[in-house]
Amino acid sequence: MAALFAAVMLLSAFPAAAEQAYTTYTSEALRLSFQVDAGYSVTERDGYIWVYPGETASNFRLTWAEEGDVNKEDFFAQTGEALRAAMGGSMVYDPGTQSQPMDMRGIPMDAMMYAYTDAQSGQIIEGAYLWEQREGYSILYGAAYIPAEADAVLSGLVLASQTFSPVAEGAQEKVPEGGALSEWMAALYQDCMEIAQATAAFARSYQASVNNADTAYAAEMQAYAALCREKLEKVSACRSALEGMKGMVSGGEGAFQYENALEACRIAESLLAFYIGYYDSSDPLGAYQQKAAQGMYASEADSLNAMYIAMGDVKENYQALACPPAMTQTWPLYIRQIDAFQEKLYADYKAALLDDALMDFSATQLLMRQPYLMLRYEILMYAVIEQQFVNLANMLTLEDDTGEQQIWVDYSMAEEIYPNLYPSMDSAVNLALSTDAGKTRLLVEVEIEGFSQKYQRTVNVGPEITYLMIKPPAMSGLTSLGSGRETQITLRVTQMDTGELLVAESKTITLHSIYDFTMLNSEFGVIEPYNLLAWLRPDAEEVLALRREAIYWLETNAGAGYSSLPGYQLAYPDGTDEPSTTVLQAMAIQGAISDIGVRYNMGPYSFGGSQRVLTPDAVIQSRSGICIETALLMASALQSAQMHAMIIITPGHAQVALETWENSGTYYLLETTMLPYNATEEETMPFARFLTADEWREYLSGDGVYVIDCDLAQTLGIRGLA
Repeated sequence: MAALFAAVMLLSAFPAAAEQAYTTYTSEALRLSFQVDAGYSVTERDGYIWVYPGETASNFRLTWAEEGDVNKEDFFAQTGEALRAAMGGSMVYDPGTQSQPMDMRGIPMDAMMYAYTDAQSGQIIEGAYLWEQREGYSILYGAAYIPAEADAVLSGLVLASQTFSPVAEGAQEKVPEGGALSEWMAALYQDCMEIAQATAAFARSYQASVNNADTAYAAEMQAYAALCREKLEKVSACRSALEGMKGMVSGGEGAFQYENALEACRIAESLLAFYIGYYDSSDPLGAYQQKAAQGMYASEADSLNAMYIAMGDVKENYQALACPPAMTQTWPLYIRQIDAFQEKLYADYKAALLDDALMDFSATQLLMRQPYLMLRYEILMYAVIEQQFVNLANMLTLEDDTGEQQIWVDYSMAEEIYPNLYPSMDSAVNLALSTDAGKTRLLVEVEIEGFSQKYQRTVNVGPEITYLMIKPPAMSGLTSLGSGRETQITLRVTQMDTGELLVAESKTITLHSIYDFTMLNSEFGVIEPYNLLAWLRPDAEEVLALRREAIYWLETNAGAGYSSLPGYQLAYPDGTDEPSTTVLQAMAIQGAISDIGVRYNMGPYSFGGSQRVLTPDAVIQSRSGICIETALLMASALQSAQMHAMIIITPGHAQVALETWENSGTYYLLETTMLPYNATEEETMPFARFLTADEWREYLSGDGVYVIDCDLAQTLGIRGLA
């Protein structure tokens, strides 16, 4: 839920205490209006008004009768008698026939309350609240709390002329009359088409809402999730009924359609249950939002901590879901994006606690990035759901198994490859496979000529969509990537039992140089300044050799007590404080870069488009680098010494920010183009400048500025080819 995550992130600016908010719902059909908590959603269908408070196991149904239609005393007396008769000893609270004063969102009411427990588990399986409004209408209201452990519930609605009965919630009116196979299949077909159409419509609306940075999607998503719940109940009922017919159709007329219908039910149940679980998994964030809006957190730190925990809970919920085969590759990639949101929270926390201007800037960049990356995975999920239900509908129209099996293949291929960004790509080929009925074995082969090894995989494919994100491993020892060229990406899909070649496509694509950099993420269509992280090489042999040279430089220039690069540890002679320890190491690295002969190349640099950027090892080998290249070399060496560096991009220039000590929240600005560097006082002052938080804010205030936190490489999954 990209938009939900983004909306919650905006609350990381600590909210002021707020009074409880209510919203008014008006029903034209029932000619009334009432207030509910602003966090609740209200929908009207089937003659009832349903109020969802955002708790996964709760739902409320309301109906109205005009005043005078129901006598209050008779109503309470009859209802109480019916409840006691239905529940017997499992009723844990019985107020008799007495109403009790209550308050429904500011509207005074009378009520009678009951609660029931399951005889086996002892869990409360339903509480009934019967309220009378004193504003001209009588409200007859039932509230059901249904935990996962409950194996029975009662209908939640009671009128004066009705009694409770121990039947499953929503069991009525969800199956066709008669129960004939053809009727079940017709009803299932209709449900599949309805889900497919609703999915396509919601996906369009959701994408537009995220792109517009609004929350218009929320009510529609809730309605879509409610539809999925409704259809899951119907599909489950259909499966149960079909299983009961097994003896009547097994091996006889209609057996093929019967097996197809059962398989369609299984696939539909799995996919709907996954989506409902996905939707409900975000409840911890919704609960956080509500508490934050009510001003329930004492401090900004408390709020950020609560949000961090809520995000962790959402991630655990996601990981616990049974993932359909079509999403086994995309779902983990989607979940991983939560890590970046949590990094955003850490940056917010550090910015607030330490007045850390750079972490504040980094947090803002992450928030601008994440919703759009998550959105692409979500849109893919909706596309899979839509296509799957279209396929199931087609499957249900097959009359017999004498015809040729249909195999559906849909694919897309990359247009270009940036070799150093290749490890960070999700895929070079995306492939969706399914059949109209039955299983088949397919051989999938993908290769990028002159760049990748050959990818081969045998896949068992059936009516349930198999979605593959294919990225053939790059060849080892690539030596011909110094310049870009055109090459071929080839995809072959073969039916193994027949040898039929289903797909044989070879497409011309651009294979860029290993040094070619771009900010445009071709997979997601967003600007990705963090692509620069793929150019860091803290473990390269040349960078490790540079560290050794820096130790020699420091010992030569400062004395025997300075024979190490200790990172954020006090290891130098007494009197060398933390900031001095840090800046001495930066000076040593700059001095070593100078001593091995690297010089600043005043070549052009533009961060806005494609750019040739040498990796740190190549800079050392060539003894030359433009500003971004010397900055990446310095950052790699600092990372190698376990220090916290950031790449600072301003229009036409690149520098390095180095935190003065671990979690200090203060930084030096390093000018890495000062080559040669002899560590004179005149050179050292402009090489390493300490900026206050306000000075950093002023320095970063213009357009076209980026702050690339080097510590984010692992979290964001960005790494280079080497």
